Amino acid sequence: MSRLLIVDDFPIIVDGLAELFSEKAELDMEIFRAYSVIEALEVLGNVRIDIVLSDIRMPVKTGIDLLKEIRSQWPRCKVIFLTSYNDFQYARDAISLGGYDYILKTEGDERIIESVCRALEELRNEQEYEELIKKSKEQYNQSKPILQKEFFTELLAGRKTSVIVR
Repeated sequence: MSRLLIVDDFPIIVDGLAELFSEKAELDMEIFRAYSVIEALEVLGNVRIDIVLSDIRMPVKTGIDLLKEIRSQWPRCKVIFLTSYNDFQYARDAISLGGYDYILKTEGDERIIESVCRALEELRNEQEYEELIKKSKEQYNQSKPILQKEFFTELLAGRKTSVIVR
C-alpha cells in the first residue's frame, strides 16, 4: 500500500483532496493530512510517505522549504506541487529542486489524479528495478565461490581458461 500526504494551509483543499483519493480504492493508498509544512514534517518523521501533494505557498514555511527537507531525508518521495499561482519562478524552483510535477489548482481533479498515478507507477518501476539489482547481487554472491573454485581447479590442472586474469 502506498502512502499519500496532502499538505495545504486551507483545510477545505486538504479535506477535499483526501476525500477524492479515498474514493479511488483502485489506487490502494493510505492518506495523511497536514495543514502546514511543520505538520507535514511531523508526519514524514513518523511514517514513510511515498507521495506528497503540497501547496507551494503557505505561511511560515513554503512548499519549496518542504521539498528541500524531503530531498535531504527522503530522496525517493515524489513531491507534486498543487498551487493557485501560475508563476514561472515557483515552477522553475519546484522542478529544479526535484519536484515531480507542478499543477495549477484550476486544472481540475483529473489532472491531479493523473499526476499521482504517474508518480505511483514510477515508484513501482523504481522498486522493481531495485529488487532486480538486489536479486542479481545475491545471485552473484552465491555463485562467486563456485566460479572461483572452478577457475582455480582449471588453472591448477593446467587447462586453458577463458577468464583473463588482470
